[in-house]
Amino acid sequence: GAAVGAVVGVIPGLVYTTVPILVGAHSFAGLVAGLCRTFGRPGVSIGFLMGNIILSVYLNNFGHPGAVLAETGLAVLLFMLIPGSCIGLLNRSLGRVVFNTGEDAPRTTGRERSVVAGHMRHWSRVFEELSRSFGHAAAVEPGQREDPALQSMFNEIAGKVCQGCGLYRTCWERDFYRTYQDILDLFTLVESYGQVTAADLPDALKRRCSRPKELAITVTCMYEAYKLNQYWMKRMAESREIVSEQLKGVAEMIENLSAELESTAEAPAGAEQLLRQKLKSAGVPVMDVRLSRSGDGRQEILLARHSCEMNPECPALLSRMVSRVMGEPFAAPFTACPHASPGELCMLRLYGGLQYRLSVGVAAAGKNGSAVSGDSYAFIPLRDGKCALVLSDGMGSGPAAALESGTAVSLLQRLLESGLDRHLAIKTVNSIMILRSPGDSFATLDMTMVDLKEGQAEFVKIGAPPAFLVRGRRVSVIRASSLPVGIIKDIDVASVTRKLAAGDMLVMVSDGILDSCRGPGDREDWVVDVLREVTDFSPRDCAALLLKLAQTGAGGECRIPDDMTVVAARVEKI
Repeated sequence: GAAVGAVVGVIPGLVYTTVPILVGAHSFAGLVAGLCRTFGRPGVSIGFLMGNIILSVYLNNFGHPGAVLAETGLAVLLFMLIPGSCIGLLNRSLGRVVFNTGEDAPRTTGRERSVVAGHMRHWSRVFEELSRSFGHAAAVEPGQREDPALQSMFNEIAGKVCQGCGLYRTCWERDFYRTYQDILDLFTLVESYGQVTAADLPDALKRRCSRPKELAITVTCMYEAYKLNQYWMKRMAESREIVSEQLKGVAEMIENLSAELESTAEAPAGAEQLLRQKLKSAGVPVMDVRLSRSGDGRQEILLARHSCEMNPECPALLSRMVSRVMGEPFAAPFTACPHASPGELCMLRLYGGLQYRLSVGVAAAGKNGSAVSGDSYAFIPLRDGKCALVLSDGMGSGPAAALESGTAVSLLQRLLESGLDRHLAIKTVNSIMILRSPGDSFATLDMTMVDLKEGQAEFVKIGAPPAFLVRGRRVSVIRASSLPVGIIKDIDVASVTRKLAAGDMLVMVSDGILDSCRGPGDREDWVVDVLREVTDFSPRDCAALLLKLAQTGAGGECRIPDDMTVVAARVEKI
């Protein structure tokens, strides 16, 4: 009512000169009329009348009370005579956000989310079918094309060189198999030496062929074209496989998103709005609140807000406030905010029923004291009480390496947050890196997936150095190797699983740390010796100590031969 009153107050000024007070007057009258909306048309009419009477009493230049009552009465009469269908049409045209704020809104939202989830699940099946189609085409294409292409080469040689020769029928009909074998031997020579000449022809073919030079040149050119076609056919088949994997990943992401929409639709009506208002009244405004249910039926809450400039107490503070509002315990996966930067949008995920949480610390340095490190890392909270610690080392050092590792980490983070399986996410990142910069750059991926409900860690390493699991004075070295991402099309995603306990510390390092101190044993032995002596250190202090020792072993901060990064995380009982 206030918004419409303000618009109505502005309109007369477009036609003739009027006092600005009409804007405020109509806004106030519309506000009082809107407050009485629940009483129907009579209530709106009375509210509008009372608003004008109050204005006529308190504003000297608003008009004579008798004239105000007459004008208001005429407006009320016209309002009562307007058919209900016209008011309904006006309601729909002005939008449900302004007028339709009744109790059925949450139910409508939930129904709409369910409908959208159904459509998304349909599209998920479409992408899955496309993935199968591309996968089938990539599997059958090379075998179907190789023999026909070779046969086509023999036909072209016979047509271009031998057509019109008096011995054509002798060579290509009566002695076909001998001719076929002789030319096949020439193809073998071309593959070995790059070309053939008339002197390279077999003796039998050389004695009877009247066009040996033309035959040698044609065989060389045709085989080069054949190999080029085979190369591009192979690349096309590889691209089809990559597209198949990516479509499969898209289908899985859409399926997971539809499931999340359905679980969000099951949240209690108005719970998201209530939580947003409670947090705002407590001095913690949030931009968005989403409630959903995990696989075990427990609630999860995703909060979106502007960054609080690395306030370390933010996750713990919001966890306590949300727990009080919701009436059940919620916890953040990290004890302190590990990644927020000023000006960015911060996404905080809170879980119900967590058994553990992580306290993390990072220390990093660039090659030769450079301010730009080629290593990138991320801490990623995921659904169902899981979080991922990711460390990537780009090829070389400096901005180029930072771009490669940052791209790999960012892609992996987006795919995991979208609900993609971790193995398929890594394969998708690998295929994208190959298409993005084939053959000239790569990056390692070191990922530790931690289940904070079950207390379990899965270590996935793609070209990455070993990780370390510290329990008391016992240090376990975790190895699981495969080639870095962006080198070959098919990578073997190997993983190692370990059970965790409260007090355990996970340590991930880049190659620069291990290579800095050379000794008689394995290159990670010195890290094991240090970790045995720092069991009481915090993750931040442990990471800083390892980095400092690595810099000292390399000859100082300005002489380190490679980028260095240490990521440490301690498991804490909630």
